[in-house]
Amino acid sequence: MTTTISPGLPFLVFAAIVPAVIWRGRRHGLSAATITAQVVLGAWIAAIVALTLFPLPWRTGPGGPTIAPGRWEWPMPWASITPFATIGQSLAAGFSSTEGWVLIGNLVAFMPLGFLAPLADPRWHSAVRILALGVLASTAIELAQLGWDLVVGMPWRAADVDDVIVNAAGTVVGYAALRVGESVVGQRREKVSAS
Repeated sequence: MTTTISPGLPFLVFAAIVPAVIWRGRRHGLSAATITAQVVLGAWIAAIVALTLFPLPWRTGPGGPTIAPGRWEWPMPWASITPFATIGQSLAAGFSSTEGWVLIGNLVAFMPLGFLAPLADPRWHSAVRILALGVLASTAIELAQLGWDLVVGMPWRAADVDDVIVNAAGTVVGYAALRVGESVVGQRREKVSAS
């Protein structure tokens, strides 16, 4: 028998640590904008974990989940390890298809990371570091999905190298949007101070 662990769990954990994030930020003299960015980034992390890993299947007794009949070869259906295979299929299906929407969703889902991380911590104010952060965060999610599949003994969520590629691209797009926004705000400030 199998049950699932609720996707609300990451949000409960996030809600429990928000006071500590605010307290730590004030203690270190961070600005209200930086603390707000850290809290919003934490909410994004909770949402991404809930979307990509939950609901978690969990065996509650004997006779756990079974894989659909048929002969499966590693890595399918556990993982897709061929770069650009899924991206190519999604592009061939078109953006109006389910595959196209998933591709767009993966890109958009990681844009907040590229936008919020530099606001939350100036160490991430570099395109190379943001790209590395996007790759590491997405790889961690894909490995967690694969790991949980192996724990449960069934392919619950397929890990996909293309998700890492698209998520990392989304992180960079979010960072580019931040830089454009900062440039526009900087130019407006210069105009106001010049007049």
